[in-house]
Amino acid sequence: MEIRECFTQSGLSENAGDVQNAIQTNTSHACSNTETYKLAMSCIMDITRTCLKTAGLDTAILPDPQQMTDGLLYICDHIAGLIIVLAILLDEDM
Repeated sequence: MEIRECFTQSGLSENAGDVQNAIQTNTSHACSNTETYKLAMSCIMDITRTCLKTAGLDTAILPDPQQMTDGLLYICDHIAGLIIVLAILLDEDM
């Protein structure tokens, strides 16, 4: 069974799409709502893990949830500096 079939057969296709959309939001939204964003990441990872198991596939391909959370927090902690550096670099190119 493919992952897509698993989502459809389990009735999660609509919910999974909603959660996936939440995860794919822009960084500023994610950083202003870190708890909601982390919850969405956790939810989609749990759904994906369940579907991988149902399909008989290895769940080891999924990233570690704690590393994903740590990565999000790192980006949010440093985004202001990254934006300033980017603005300086873009200004120098003009």
